[in-house]
Amino acid sequence: MFALRTKIAPFTSKFLTNSRQFCIKAIYVGNLPWAASETDLKEAFGIYGNIDSVYLPRFEDGRTKGYGFVRYIVGERPPSGELNATHFPTAEEIDSCTEIVKNAAEKMNGLDFMGRALRVAITQPTTQRRTRQEPRNDEE
Repeated sequence: MFALRTKIAPFTSKFLTNSRQFCIKAIYVGNLPWAASETDLKEAFGIYGNIDSVYLPRFEDGRTKGYGFVRYIVGERPPSGELNATHFPTAEEIDSCTEIVKNAAEKMNGLDFMGRALRVAITQPTTQRRTRQEPRNDEE
């Protein structure tokens, strides 16, 4: 009765053709005072490198949750309409970005920030994070 007509598109994934030409790495910043803002973190952490963004999670009432993430960038992010770049970050850019986050984490960890001692660590890719059930090295 009804003919099913389908057209199969050739396999061209955006993820395979669009590559970034910049490197972004982030650090976790904990034990933040409630009054800390994105601008405060940009000013404090900006001395270590070019900041791409600062994210402070908030409760529904607008208060910050006391932690956040600072993302550093090396290289140039293309404008949103030009995502057809085919160049990966160079090894030097990746190394530079890694050094920036290491330096920021080492220098800022434990530092007094608006009356509180910061806890700063380099973020880990999702696949490298330990789950809550996994014991820490000192608990084994």
